[in-house]
Amino acid sequence: MGNGDALGLLDEATEALIATSLDGKVVLWNRVAAQFFGRTAQQAIGMPLEEALHVPGATVDVRGLVAHAVSRGGAVQAGIPAADGSRVDLWLTLVRDGGGDVEMIAGRARPQVGASGPIFRGLLEAAPDAMVIADASGRIVAVNGQAEQLFGYTRDELLGQQVEILVPDSSRDIHPSHRASYFRDSRTRPMGAGLDLRGRRKDGSEFPAEISLSPLPTQAGTLVTAAIRDVSARKQVETKFRGLLEAAPDAVVIVNSAGTIVLINSQAERLFGYRRADLLGKPVETLVPGRYRARHPDHRSAYFGDPRVRSMGSGLELYGLRCDGSEFPVEISLSPLQTEEGMLVSSAIRDISDRRRTETSLKLANQELEAFSYSVAHDLRAPLRGMSGFAEILLEEYADRLDPDGVDCLTEIRANAVRMGSLIDALLLLSQVTRSELRPDSVDLGAMAREIGAQLGRAEPAREVQLVVQGGLLALCDPLLARTLMVNLLGNAWKFTGKTDVARIEVGFGQRDSIRAFFVRDNGAGFDMAFAGKLFAPFQRLHTVAQFPGTGIGLATAQRIIHRHGGHIWAEGRVNEGAVFHFTLPPAPPGTVPP
Repeated sequence: MGNGDALGLLDEATEALIATSLDGKVVLWNRVAAQFFGRTAQQAIGMPLEEALHVPGATVDVRGLVAHAVSRGGAVQAGIPAADGSRVDLWLTLVRDGGGDVEMIAGRARPQVGASGPIFRGLLEAAPDAMVIADASGRIVAVNGQAEQLFGYTRDELLGQQVEILVPDSSRDIHPSHRASYFRDSRTRPMGAGLDLRGRRKDGSEFPAEISLSPLPTQAGTLVTAAIRDVSARKQVETKFRGLLEAAPDAVVIVNSAGTIVLINSQAERLFGYRRADLLGKPVETLVPGRYRARHPDHRSAYFGDPRVRSMGSGLELYGLRCDGSEFPVEISLSPLQTEEGMLVSSAIRDISDRRRTETSLKLANQELEAFSYSVAHDLRAPLRGMSGFAEILLEEYADRLDPDGVDCLTEIRANAVRMGSLIDALLLLSQVTRSELRPDSVDLGAMAREIGAQLGRAEPAREVQLVVQGGLLALCDPLLARTLMVNLLGNAWKFTGKTDVARIEVGFGQRDSIRAFFVRDNGAGFDMAFAGKLFAPFQRLHTVAQFPGTGIGLATAQRIIHRHGGHIWAEGRVNEGAVFHFTLPPAPPGTVPP
């Protein structure tokens, strides 16, 4: 085998192989030695061994090791730094000839377990964060490429330097004491430990950082590994988030899965009467009245088990507790927030004390209105019935004793009494529409329209009205109120087609400006669109009673029914060309069949 073949085999070795002549000059230097010590074979061969193995900033007495090996007559071992900041174990051995005389000094080096080597260096470079490894004295012994990019230093500029070179001037003096404290109790400290940390670049600029510290045991002693992450972008987002938080109109309280308050806004301070510092880190139950406090952790745990947005006004009876011990009614909207620290929950809290007072006043007013309505029904109907009855008796028994003017007066009195009774009934119906409890169900408005049309036809058998009802008119609404709605709309169409030669009424649904809406259309008297705003106001009429009888309450009642279901009603018409009333109602669930 030639020398070239032998050198090729030496380069394939996984250890650094070195040999020197008796005068200490390097005569062999393989590929791994070049990787460890940062010098090519061409550079190293011919150099004194201590010079070839020298790493800037490192103090290793290689000459003493050689002398020790010669004096011992055998191998010696020592840990020395490699060019990348890691440490290697170096063995020096005397090589003797056949006569027993020392011929050369051979050396081999391999990485110290846990601190260097190809696998370790590969992991270090593959790390997504900047990695800086330092010893107990604070001297940097290894960095990766990400650390070079983050701090702006080259690897050679960092190795052997004190780690404080990466610390801002404001923290540099106190950092050695923090470092010493960590080495006394070295344990892993994860990212985001809540400290406000900053790094310093070569150009003097600073950046916010998160730092994870981990101890790294080696044969040379414990090192510490710092994984450093630039969180400038996150800090900018947090600043914007805090700005949005402060701009929110409601009090916002953010808690973690343990129920600890981690963030609030100024509105929460004002609402609950606490200072921000007094709430941060406290259990959220601090803001919950005592009678609900024991059950609240279970509710909180259940929400974290199924986190989803829960809107304001979810129907729950909720109360908040102020710093002074007073309680107040609230609405709370919950939203999950996924963060690097885990799931958080944001609570938007609104004081509804004013609304509750208004609701209470409105409830009392409705009760008074209901009492007044029944009073009207009882106290007014009786005299009206009396007026109408006596007028009818006079007309039947004394008409022959009255002149024509007297008969006309009695007839007018009776008609007005009847009309007043109808108005009272209409007002009571309007009041009931406002107060009655909604009981939504699937309703077939088409079937209802056909039934009402048949009733109108039986009441006026002499009239011929063409009623066309489209199929599939299903809605989710209160059946009783839906009937009142259709009675009013169909009755309105029936009345205003009374003077049309060929009357036609259509009931159906269609799209109006991308909205699915029902309609009742007729070809009757119609109306001037300039007066469309008066159609749904009580007692507002676009035609005289003489032209078309009625109370002027029907369309107002229809509008209130639609509004109570969350819908909208509007009308279109032309004089003598008919009218169409469009209205929206919640659709019935798919697949439902009306009873």
